[in-house]
Amino acid sequence: MTEFKHICPIEDPTQLHTYHQIIDSVLGTIYSEDDLWIRKQENWIAVATSDSFFESEFEVRLAKTLKAYGYSQIIAVAWEKLLNFPQAFVIPSTLEAISEFNLKNPGFMFVIFAGSPDWLILLTRLEFLITAGQSSFVDAILGCEFENAFGEIPEMSESEYINPVIRRHYSHILEQLQVIYPQVEPGTIISLGWLDWD
Repeated sequence: MTEFKHICPIEDPTQLHTYHQIIDSVLGTIYSEDDLWIRKQENWIAVATSDSFFESEFEVRLAKTLKAYGYSQIIAVAWEKLLNFPQAFVIPSTLEAISEFNLKNPGFMFVIFAGSPDWLILLTRLEFLITAGQSSFVDAILGCEFENAFGEIPEMSESEYINPVIRRHYSHILEQLQVIYPQVEPGTIISLGWLDWD
């Protein structure tokens, strides 16, 4: 069994259910690879970035931003069924704890969030993550403004070295988050699809 020094595993079913309910108000469908969606929140932006963002510089920015916004801890909840690995963690808002979670997670899908939720980060099994929240918060975490935040995703959506099915998925994510999400009314559900293309 994996040992953890800074982060605290959560296995209590009642607490897990509460976490799922919080996330369900913004993101779905839990425990499914089909019809992934996000619900527009008032004054939120949502950005897909290469998972290279979730490296040391990102960890530093995340810890610094959490401290600046007064978050003493954050929650990470598995967004898939896991065996022999905790379903959720309480993560202190320190660089050491964030780094430990990043190091110990072997690539599982997790949603990281705080509040009701005040913001969220979805770690996917593909080479991208989705960060959603108030624009100032997201900009601070990503270290750039919305216009530049999608980084390598446009290139990945056109790369001849990437499976065409995955390229289409990247294109779909870009269209939905970069173009559609900013324009729709709060409460609107936007399909992010998944790898369920013909």
